[in-house]
Amino acid sequence: MFLDQTYCQNQDNSQRCYNKKGTKNIKIQPTTRLSLNALGVQAINGKSFVSFLDNTKTFEMMKFMITITIQNIENEELKSKLGKIMNNKNLELKKYFKYG
Repeated sequence: MFLDQTYCQNQDNSQRCYNKKGTKNIKIQPTTRLSLNALGVQAINGKSFVSFLDNTKTFEMMKFMITITIQNIENEELKSKLGKIMNNKNLELKKYFKYG
């Protein structure tokens, strides 16, 4: 599997403004800032997947990795357990798996 991420926005990060000589230094700013995180996996022998995340912090990345696993496994019991984990906000894993 190949994992890649991109972040797109409608404003540049530069504060510089380049203009032709003799014109005013006017920088047009969009009124609404738009930004988008896209994270995708290209699977060689499985299902590829693209997700648009709110952020890429730990919890969101864990949900993304679980979603990829659900998409690419055949074990229905494990798919069910992973689906329940994704809906659990505190990720209390002891409820779903036996340890020891």
